Amino acid sequence: MDWLSWLWLPIVLSAVGVWIASFLTWTVLPTHKGDFVGLPEEKKFIDTVREMDVKPGNYGFPHFACHGDANAPEAKAMWKDGPVGFVTVMPTPCTMGPKMIASFLLNVLVSFLIAYVAAGAIPKGATFSKVFQVVGTVGVLAYAFAHVPHGIWFGAYKKAIAANILDGVVYGLITGAIFAWRWPAA
Repeated sequence: MDWLSWLWLPIVLSAVGVWIASFLTWTVLPTHKGDFVGLPEEKKFIDTVREMDVKPGNYGFPHFACHGDANAPEAKAMWKDGPVGFVTVMPTPCTMGPKMIASFLLNVLVSFLIAYVAAGAIPKGATFSKVFQVVGTVGVLAYAFAHVPHGIWFGAYKKAIAANILDGVVYGLITGAIFAWRWPAA
C-alpha cells in the first residue's frame, strides 16, 4: 500500500471535485429536471400511502410473493393489465445532509479503487496524457455505467439514463484530470 502515501491527495481532491460537479449537475444545471414527474392526484396518493401505513422501503407491484405463483392466471392478468411499477418510500423527515455525506464517502471509495488500479498500471513519472487516459477511462467506467442496469430494469426514462451517463463521463474526466495533475514524478 505504498501507493496510498503518494496518491492520497488525488484521491481526496478527485472525490471533492466529483462531489462539487454532482452538486452543480443536480442543483444548477437543467440536466435532471425531467428525471421525475409528479403523480396525478398526488395528494390523494400520499394520503392513501399514509393511510395504509406503508413503511420506508422499496416496493414492486404486482408482487407475486403476495399473490402466489407468478404463472397463476390471476398473476399473469395483473402483470398484463397493469399498472406495474416500483415505489420507494423514504423515511421522514427527508434530510439531505446524510445523503450528501454518503455520496462524498462513495466518491472517496471510488477514487481509492481507481488509485489502486492506477498505481498498478502506471509508473511514477508517467506523462499527464498517459495518466489522464488510464484514470479517466477507469473513472468513466466507474461513474457512467454502474447505474445503467438499474435504470433499464426499473424503468428510468431514457433521457435520465443518458443524463446519468453524461454526468459519469464528466466525473470520470474530472477524476482523470486531477490524478494526472497530481501524479508523482519518477
